[in-house]
Amino acid sequence: MYYLGRILSLTLLSFCLFFSFSWDQKADAAEIKIATIDLKKVLGESDAGQTGQRKLQQKVEEFREKFESKRSEIEDLRESIAKKKSVWSEEVLKDKEREMEKIQREFRLKQEDAKYELEQLQERVMKPILKDLHGIIREYGEKHGFTVILDNTEKGLNSRSGLLYATDSIDISDEILKILDSKK
Repeated sequence: MYYLGRILSLTLLSFCLFFSFSWDQKADAAEIKIATIDLKKVLGESDAGQTGQRKLQQKVEEFREKFESKRSEIEDLRESIAKKKSVWSEEVLKDKEREMEKIQREFRLKQEDAKYELEQLQERVMKPILKDLHGIIREYGEKHGFTVILDNTEKGLNSRSGLLYATDSIDISDEILKILDSKK
């Protein structure tokens, strides 16, 4: 009997706590205003974002042209070694293979340098845009009374932000895009 009374008391207490927390959460939820924004869309469609992307793309093309000739040189040397392998002495073959390895190492180093340079350029180009965008989002959120604005770039189970679903009616991407483009 003691245990039954204790179980009923605990059940009643749990039931009361559940409803009191539910009631408080419902009252607080009425005050919460949430919006989402697709940052990829805003950055991809804004004038500033497109200008930045063009600068980056120009540099990528510059590197691509520069590296294409080096790739051709490596491929020509590889074919030459394959064709003349049986004709060359072992010493000549080893020299050619060392030469190819040296060229490949230099090529990899230049690729790493180019990657680093692109990362630095991307940071220089995008940092001011992202800073402006952050200010615009904060100001917009405060002005319109939003409690939270979430990144909605990628929804669902692949989402890095944890946003699994959001209705399109709370998406403010277009408004933020207009504000960003008007800040020129």
